[in-house]
Amino acid sequence: MTVATAPRLNQQTPRRDAFLKGLPTIEQIARFAHRDTDHEHDREDAIAETVATAWEWFLGLGQPLLSSRDAADLAWLAAEIVLFRQSLTRDAENAFIESAARITA
Repeated sequence: MTVATAPRLNQQTPRRDAFLKGLPTIEQIARFAHRDTDHEHDREDAIAETVATAWEWFLGLGQPLLSSRDAADLAWLAAEIVLFRQSLTRDAENAFIESAARITA
């Protein structure tokens, strides 16, 4: 099994350069997707997680180029995954609070 690893930040590669070319689109879509996040620090974390997820998936694509349409598609998918993870976290927190309330009641 091959594991994709990220190149060093100072290492110029066609893949890294292609991702950086699509990065403004990815960030713009991530900001839009997470615009309703209540707290600014949570919103910034979600945006960063969306970019990181897009990068991880981009490394696994096997194609060195990223068109603006591909970047947009990748960003929307990554944002949806981050939103899904956030909803799971909220659901788990709520379930924990309810369980704790029942135990202490």
